[in-house]
Amino acid sequence: MSNIFECIFIVRTYYSNNNSPIVTQRKFATEFKLKTTGPSVSTINSLIQKFERTGSVCDSMFGNVGRPLSIKTPEKIERACQVFERSPRTSIRKAAQQVGIKRESVRHIIVADLQLFPYKIQIHQRLSRRSVDLDYRRDD
Repeated sequence: MSNIFECIFIVRTYYSNNNSPIVTQRKFATEFKLKTTGPSVSTINSLIQKFERTGSVCDSMFGNVGRPLSIKTPEKIERACQVFERSPRTSIRKAAQQVGIKRESVRHIIVADLQLFPYKIQIHQRLSRRSVDLDYRRDD
């Protein structure tokens, strides 16, 4: 619902019409001069459930409402730091399992907080002269 007054209208109409979401839907459409029907029955039912659960029709921090909370707490950052101090070659996936958070969150911690480069090649294998010569012959 876009407006608190619309939500209040739905709750009042629902209870004054024998708890009927269909009648509420129709009266909403006529009250607010809509060409189509009002909010769906499932929207009305979820608003009524929310009102019965909380006693309010205002948005609250229940479910997926609001900005997601950050997973980057100082404890998790410290645990990720310890994992990479013990074994710097640990993959991000394994570190995520050890820390107990999502892989992308560990990647964000590595880059932003620990200033590490997870994709930087750190070990090089020296090519022999023979393998370099073989590689050039294939191009011919």
